[in-house]
Amino acid sequence: MYPVKKFRILGLLLAAQTCHAMTNQIEFSLGRGSPESSIQVGGSAENPGDRGHAWSADWLHQNGPYVYWGIGGGHFNSEDHTTTTFVPTKLSILSTRSTSIFLLSRVDLTPPSKLVPYVIFGTGWDRTSISATAGSTPVIDESHSTLGYMAGGGIDWPLTDRLFIGAEARYQSALQRNYDLTPEGQALTGQATVQSTMKVFFLNLKAGIKY
Repeated sequence: MYPVKKFRILGLLLAAQTCHAMTNQIEFSLGRGSPESSIQVGGSAENPGDRGHAWSADWLHQNGPYVYWGIGGGHFNSEDHTTTTFVPTKLSILSTRSTSIFLLSRVDLTPPSKLVPYVIFGTGWDRTSISATAGSTPVIDESHSTLGYMAGGGIDWPLTDRLFIGAEARYQSALQRNYDLTPEGQALTGQATVQSTMKVFFLNLKAGIKY
């Protein structure tokens, strides 16, 4: 009987390890982003774009009961922001695009349950493009790569052991950079450069799979 009991104990230990096995997950998010930064030309500060579409894809590896590490990437494309004060007496149109790849860290705030709240952080590469025109004159058309970072939180809702959906809010920013005005923009405004940084607040819905 002793060997049988020994095998039963071993089986229970293996089952316990399986229940706490490290897992991976991939999730895809779609949502909207609202630019929070501004650029200034001719004494007027304007948003470099209006609320636009955003998407992201993240891969996470579970290193413990509540902690994940991974990598993710995303893209934001603003809607056009129109104004008559950016360059006086002219109708100006501003827009922003941003692409990022971040190293991610996530911490679940409760044990796995029907709803799982969490916080997430990331830092890595960001490339932001700003475009501005005044009438038919190009004023800014330049892109820069720099260090970006983000922080956010959300809630996951498991549908099965493997599938889940959720909602998430993120605030993303990057280091400030100088954007050169075009020769036409310099002649129109008397400025050579403007300073700006990408700051966007995101609200996303997502779906994912664990494996």
